[in-house]
Amino acid sequence: LNKRVISPSLKVLAGIPRVIVASGGINKAPIIAAILRSRLASVLVSDETTAAKALHLLRSAQPPA
Repeated sequence: LNKRVISPSLKVLAGIPRVIVASGGINKAPIIAAILRSRLASVLVSDETTAAKALHLLRSAQPPA
């Protein structure tokens, strides 16, 4: 699998207009939340349970408005 995965630097990622992240599994929720928080990805492909947990982590880490 690692032969098919690319990992550009954060600087390079920031310059790419459409970054697609595909990840699933509840154990990946903290990483997905970090990706969402960084705004480096424009598209997320995940299962519903993992996406919901990642959003919960993301929202609970933000101070109230």
